[in-house]
Amino acid sequence: MHSFDIWVFFTRLYAHGVRLIAHEARINDLEKRPLHAHAAPSSNTQIIENDQTNHFSPTAGSVIQSVHLDVDSNTPTSQPLRCNLDTVELASPITTLRSLGALESDRHSWFHPCDPINCGVLRLEEAQQAVHIYFDYCHPWAPALNEGLRHTAMDLRQSSPPLFLAVVSVGARFWYNGSVHPRYFDIVTLLDKTVSQLLLRPSPRDANIDTVRALMLYLQWMPCDQKRASIESSSEPPSRQSKTRTRYNDMSAWAIFGLVLRYASFINLEHLTFAPFRDTRETSVSKEATDNMRTWFNIITYDCNLTLTSGLPVSTDPSPAARISGEFCRHAGVQDPGDIRYGALAELACIVQRAKSTEGLNQNVPPGVANLKKANVEIEEWERHWLRLLKYTTLQYIQLPFTSSRWYRLSLNSSLLRPLLSPSTRTQSSIDQLSILGFLETSLTAASQILLSLTTHASHFIWDLKSQSYDSYPSGDFAVDPVARKSLHHAVDATWISFTFALTFLVLCYIRARIDDDLQILGLSATTTSTTCVPSRPRPNSILARLTRLALDIFEAETEGPEFRSGGGYEAVIRDAASAVLDKGQEQLASITQDPLDPAFRSLFELLDDTVYEWPSVYDEATQTGSSFADIWGPR
Repeated sequence: MHSFDIWVFFTRLYAHGVRLIAHEARINDLEKRPLHAHAAPSSNTQIIENDQTNHFSPTAGSVIQSVHLDVDSNTPTSQPLRCNLDTVELASPITTLRSLGALESDRHSWFHPCDPINCGVLRLEEAQQAVHIYFDYCHPWAPALNEGLRHTAMDLRQSSPPLFLAVVSVGARFWYNGSVHPRYFDIVTLLDKTVSQLLLRPSPRDANIDTVRALMLYLQWMPCDQKRASIESSSEPPSRQSKTRTRYNDMSAWAIFGLVLRYASFINLEHLTFAPFRDTRETSVSKEATDNMRTWFNIITYDCNLTLTSGLPVSTDPSPAARISGEFCRHAGVQDPGDIRYGALAELACIVQRAKSTEGLNQNVPPGVANLKKANVEIEEWERHWLRLLKYTTLQYIQLPFTSSRWYRLSLNSSLLRPLLSPSTRTQSSIDQLSILGFLETSLTAASQILLSLTTHASHFIWDLKSQSYDSYPSGDFAVDPVARKSLHHAVDATWISFTFALTFLVLCYIRARIDDDLQILGLSATTTSTTCVPSRPRPNSILARLTRLALDIFEAETEGPEFRSGGGYEAVIRDAASAVLDKGQEQLASITQDPLDPAFRSLFELLDDTVYEWPSVYDEATQTGSSFADIWGPR
């Protein structure tokens, strides 16, 4: 080895030694500092001479430049602690560990791939239009959102993608000319992915009140799927066949509502809702507090309606909210009339809960006679109080909370009429006939009000209607109010059950010989009804015939759209009921082939069978044997 090569070798060895000494000095300096301190250059840090190419020149003695050596930022010694153990609060095991940095999710923008605009499903202006459609037409039926979101909805794309997508999907469902948006089913696919993520891959980042609101919108206006039934399977002409099928049924609603309650419990929504309103000295509350209360009202009132519609047990207690509903409605910043409607509805839900309570326990059983009588009186007093505040608001006669009070009356009172409307072979009722008479009268009035709320001039007579007073009904044919009917098109899904059930109940009472064709109650003797045959068809000008034609008109308007029908398929039940009491030529609509797999039919008949009358499976029997509505549901 030449002497020059030896000199180069030792020169490089010396340079590496200098580097090693500098690293050791740097490490010692860092070890002496507090762990949470920011790493700064040390005065003991060595300055190493090096050239720009990291090669030592054997000939240039001082051509090397000074460089500051720092420790790699990825090494453990340079990372600050995520949390100082001195400040950790001991909570549940998983909460404690999460505060120390465990269980964190890398999904910072998981919903971004489901943004309908970024995915090219909607243009920005189409998304904004969908938001306006929602607030203009759908929001009054469940005014659970802050109306200011109409103008700031695009901000939700970043702050709450699930809520933004839920609002847009509802607006796209009610596009123009009775059709869904051309890309509606692509929007539903994105929404399905979002909801699936919330169920199957949730993270703490998802646990916020906007997620609860998004799921509540999904619940009340469930997406529709494309109907793939062949054209030959329906007697309707192709131009009139619906191309969509609703997902709404009691099981789907129950499952999603359970997810809502889990998220609400996770964020302790009930406590967050009531805390700002507990101090009676406060004259105003924050916008966030009123938004939270509005959401909680939506939850408890939906729960009440779901319980009465599906027969499933109640999940929430409306009492705390009902106790402060009056104060809430007086606070500045409430939305008028939406928040006032919800405040009233919370009180109504409380009345229903008391009616169905047995020995202090909330059970899903028909109310007792005494409880129901008391509830009927309380609902009348409730209606007089809130009617003074809300009667003259726009379309109030077909909006919350009075649409709900009619449905609650019908559902509660009819639940005690099973013996009266069941075949004679069933167990006789232990309820006295005078009480049954009162419950039947209340049910007939509520059913009539539900249907007549969509007629012209309904706001003038609907409040004073009494089923046993012929003169309280308008004369002549009942004409559909186009403005009210247009509003109904955008109603929450459960609304259609109340309309379908109302006519079904009236027809059943008639063919079971409990009322005449003007809805007047006939004799209640069990011995005579056991041998009574189905009466003649109602006179064309009778109240029942006119109400039946009205129901046909209401659902006929829903079939005019080329693709989408909000009625969820219940129009088939309406037509079959009409065929039992109207002569041919009055029916106006030809009967159609019913789809036994349609969840709308299953949900309705399960409701009729399980929660009110224990009726047989009307549709299955009719389709298998060719029997008519009257043959199956008539007296036996």
